[in-house]
Amino acid sequence: MREEIDWFSRGFAQAGRVRTRYVLREGASVFRGEELGALLASWIFARSQAGSFVVRVYDVGGGASGARTWEELQSLARELSLTWDEGPDVGGPYGPYRSSRRLEVYRHFAERLLRLGKARAYLVTSGPFPEALHPISAERVLDVPGERKEEVWIVYPWEGAGFPSGGPFLSLPEGGTGVVLVGERGGPSLPFAEVVDDALMDITAAFPPRPQKKEELAVREALFESLGFSSPEWRAFPPTPAWEEFRTALKSKGVVISSSSEPPLREFLRVWLRLAGAEEGLASAQDAFEVVFPRISLSSEGAQRPV
Repeated sequence: MREEIDWFSRGFAQAGRVRTRYVLREGASVFRGEELGALLASWIFARSQAGSFVVRVYDVGGGASGARTWEELQSLARELSLTWDEGPDVGGPYGPYRSSRRLEVYRHFAERLLRLGKARAYLVTSGPFPEALHPISAERVLDVPGERKEEVWIVYPWEGAGFPSGGPFLSLPEGGTGVVLVGERGGPSLPFAEVVDDALMDITAAFPPRPQKKEELAVREALFESLGFSSPEWRAFPPTPAWEEFRTALKSKGVVISSSSEPPLREFLRVWLRLAGAEEGLASAQDAFEVVFPRISLSSEGAQRPV
C-alpha cells in the first residue's frame, strides 16, 4: 500500500458527539449474558446521549458460525426494535463494517508499527509455539509488496507480569510476550482490529463484552498510543442474564417491545438493574447512566509497558 494513502479522512462525526459500537464476533451469541450486555449497553448509551450506534462484524475466520451470529443479531433487533446508525446492512461513511473487507487497512497500520520499530515480524512454520516463530527483518516484509507465499505474522511485543494468555497473546522465541497484530492468512487479531476500527470510526465509548483483565485493556491503550490515536472511554455494564430471562422480565414490567418505537430507556434500565440486583442510583437520568455504565479506570500502578 502506498504510504500517502490517507486513512485519516475522518471528520464525519460531529464534534463532541457520542459514538458507541458493538463488535459481532463469529460464534458469539448475542442471546447470552456478556454479549447481550455489551450490545444493549452500547445501544442504550448512544441513544441516551443522542449519539450514534455502530455495529461491526469481525469475520476474518470465514466460518459458517459468522452467518448464524448475524442472523441472531437481526432476530434480536427485530424483536426489540433495536436499530443502529451504521453497519454492514445499512452502510455509513466509515465503511466497510466487516473486518474481512478491511484487511488492507489493518496491514497498513501493522506495517506502520513495524517501520517505527514498535512491532516485530516472524516467519511462521509448522510446530508448537513459540518454536514455530522465526524472527525476520522488517525490511524483508516491507520490501516485498503484494501476495506472499510465506506465512508472516506481525507482533506487538509487550513486557510485564499478568499478561493474558491464549488467543492473540503468545510467548516470543526471544523471550517475553506479545500480541499478534496481523497473523494467519493476513487476518488481524480481534484486539488490533478493534483498535484500528475504533480509531478510524471515531468511537468515543466502548463496552468490553466480557470481563477483561485490565492488562488486556492496557494493551489496547498502548496500541492506540503507538499509532498516535486517542482511545475511547472504556465503560462497564451491569451483570446481564440470557435474553429469555431478560425478555420475560421486560414483559412482566410492561416495557413495550416488538413495536415501531424503541422501549423507554429509563424503564429498560430499571428492569436490567433489578435483574442485576442493583437498583440504587437512579435519582436522575444523568446520574443513572454514570452509575449504570461506569468508566473503567486503568491504574498506572504496576502497569505494563510496550518494549
